Amino acid sequence: MERQWEKQLAAADPVGYQLRGRAAARAAPAAVPRCTRWMPWTPWIPWTPLALAVSILLSQASPAVASPRYEKLAPYPALEWKDEVPFVRLDGEWYELRAIDSVETSRIVGFARQRYAGLWQKRFVEDLVEVLSEMGHPPGRRVDLEVAEVDGGAVRTLHGVRMTAAKRRSLWEQRNDAEMRAAVDEGPLRVTAMNAVLERLETALDERWAYRFLADDGLFEAIEALRRRTGPGLTWEQFTLEIETLLALGVDGHASVSGPREPSSAFLPFLLERVGEGHVGFLPNRRSLLDPARPYVASIDGLPIARWWSGLATRIARGSPQFVGYECLRRLRDIERARQVLGRRRATTSTSS
Repeated sequence: MERQWEKQLAAADPVGYQLRGRAAARAAPAAVPRCTRWMPWTPWIPWTPLALAVSILLSQASPAVASPRYEKLAPYPALEWKDEVPFVRLDGEWYELRAIDSVETSRIVGFARQRYAGLWQKRFVEDLVEVLSEMGHPPGRRVDLEVAEVDGGAVRTLHGVRMTAAKRRSLWEQRNDAEMRAAVDEGPLRVTAMNAVLERLETALDERWAYRFLADDGLFEAIEALRRRTGPGLTWEQFTLEIETLLALGVDGHASVSGPREPSSAFLPFLLERVGEGHVGFLPNRRSLLDPARPYVASIDGLPIARWWSGLATRIARGSPQFVGYECLRRLRDIERARQVLGRRRATTSTSS
């Protein structure tokens, strides 16, 4: 009978691992990173590169400002474009927008293109009240929307749809978030934002970090070396990993890094706990061992646990063996992230022995 953890493993990203019995585990060498110094608390050092990039973009941009006499309202919270055809989300469903208060969408788009040139999509999305009013069709607090089901479905009219500031705010956040993510991914701006992050980080460490004088002497040299490596080829995710390595030169177990990164899609289908000189695998519900006959996990993806440990430890603050070990096992659960740290590719097979 297939065990539950085997089902989880088959459904997850493939992770190859090897199990061994108790006798072999006793002979395994311990892999505990050397502890130098660790102190228990310091204020969190914030790092928000996307926010920095936002401030840089705002300082560089000079968009025209819509007239303040028009209210900022919208009848739908989300909008996507397909060429020049808008699709809107209403009550959780997507529709093609055909008309607003009997004014055809194609007419609104044509007017916006003529009046606002390159900003026509922005005006259509964020300043609908202004656009319709300038066309001579000022909307009320409720509007009628003519919509069609996606892929040429039935056409119907939704009467009395409320125009609200919250819906318009949602549209603004959606559009600006998409623009920002595209912008910070461009080489020159990304490099500028990364250097701004490093400058702000360096100032924070030098002036506000409680453990400044307990950090490794090479911390600021490492920051300068990272500054020289910033370039169009360095992604935000790689940059985040480099910042983690910098902070690990200190003794602050609470310092953390938050930055743009893709959400992980692969996690180990079991938990690990250090017992003696080995690592025992058990089910996520903690009710039983992964394999009672062979309780120790010897390797993952063909790599010994000791190698995973030493690789992940480079991004963990220099602390006690217990602290470093706990953090290593916690981060190893996010196997996709751990692979990135060690520069390994995803496994293609799942095996146990």
